[in-house]
Amino acid sequence: MQYDKLIEIVKKIDDIKQYCFVLDEISAALASVSQVDEAIEIASLIDDKERRDGVLERIASILARKGNVDKAMDIASMIDSLHGKFYALCEVVVSLANKNDFDRAFLILKDIKGKKFLYLKEISYRAIGLALIKIEKFEKGIKFIEKIRNGDMRLCAFCDVVKLLVKLDKIEEAMSVFDRIDDLRIYPSDVLLTLVDAGQFKYVLDIIKNSNFGEDVYYYLGYIASKLAEEDNVDEAMNIIAKIQKKSDKLDVLKDIAIESAKVGNIDKAIFFADKIEDRYTKNKVLSNIVLVSIGKEEEREC
Repeated sequence: MQYDKLIEIVKKIDDIKQYCFVLDEISAALASVSQVDEAIEIASLIDDKERRDGVLERIASILARKGNVDKAMDIASMIDSLHGKFYALCEVVVSLANKNDFDRAFLILKDIKGKKFLYLKEISYRAIGLALIKIEKFEKGIKFIEKIRNGDMRLCAFCDVVKLLVKLDKIEEAMSVFDRIDDLRIYPSDVLLTLVDAGQFKYVLDIIKNSNFGEDVYYYLGYIASKLAEEDNVDEAMNIIAKIQKKSDKLDVLKDIAIESAKVGNIDKAIFFADKIEDRYTKNKVLSNIVLVSIGKEEEREC
């Protein structure tokens, strides 16, 4: 890319906001391909200190995410604003945690100071905690997660731990962490679905039963039914589907299970669920789609 020519074009822009925006994008593009000196040079074309700090912060963040923490630290030292500097350092800490370089991460974390920037420390705590759990230092990792005091961030961090533990096939530990979540009124959908994927059907059903999910409950019931059907627990799947009161939602679940079963070659299961569809038009469409996907064709989406 001929950046010199692009800079000549940028210099023709007489709107300061647009001028800085384009330079920011150019410097980010350069940083992403590790042309750090050129990225800094572009940032230096911005006279406004606040806007220039923003560009440098972005460069440092890109480098940290790419694992070039030393260069990211160098850029962070050029940033005058505390917010920009500390945000860049936070990205460095996260990068170091992901590389299991905890000693250095802890050292840099100490440089992020002040109540105003506590949220950046808490982002770092989350990264360190998850990284420790990933290498099976469970209790130490949880201690970092518990340092997070912001309610929403704490909840999300604990949910991330649950998902990570399920991924690591540590189901018992995942359930114990889920029980430690403080705000039991909130269940991010991806965590509940992760628990369903891990086979914790009864546990999630109890949560649904004892919580107010409104009409969202049918979505979870449908997901549980689909997973039970995948595992050939057909009778249990039908029992769950029977709990879905809204007719259109029930049809959608039966239709999806039938089509997905056909896609993996289980025609008998596909027909079983298709036969449970009471609406004549929908049933005919589903049966047609079972045939279509079975011969390698695309299903008719309007079904």
